[in-house]
Amino acid sequence: MNTLLSVKNIRRAQIRYFEVGKNGCEIPDIKAYIYFYKINEQYYINMFHPYEECNVYDRVPYSNETKSGESFGTMLKLVTGKEEDGVCYVLDKNSDAISDVEYISIEDLQKKILMMDEFVVDRIFIEQSMNILNRCILKDVIKKDNECLKELQDYINSKENEKKLIKQ
Repeated sequence: MNTLLSVKNIRRAQIRYFEVGKNGCEIPDIKAYIYFYKINEQYYINMFHPYEECNVYDRVPYSNETKSGESFGTMLKLVTGKEEDGVCYVLDKNSDAISDVEYISIEDLQKKILMMDEFVVDRIFIEQSMNILNRCILKDVIKKDNECLKELQDYINSKENEKKLIKQ
């Protein structure tokens, strides 16, 4: 059975590092994404690791402004999980690669993710489940993904180390 999922309930999210003290997160140099599926009205689960607890944020529809009226981005609101220092996921508009259909199966979504130019962290999981022939075809993508994953891990580790230094 190949269940079709509504694309309107699928949301791409960028991986970032939330800091409670700053009530926000900086935009990292590394662009890394994960796909979530909306359950009920505002509960999101990781499509490829549904039991993983995730702190998911969405943007409010208006921008923040200074007292002088200068706009400086949008505020985030927690939609799933808890507000704490650490890795978080900021919902984004979807990649154009999946917005061309109304419904999609997990298998077709995986195929589309394999062909995306952007770094989708779960693509590594998808690649590992493939047969050897397909992995050979995607060897350049796999190499690039491993480099991006290391860069993402370095970024997260630097934020964790920064947090430890501040506490001392």
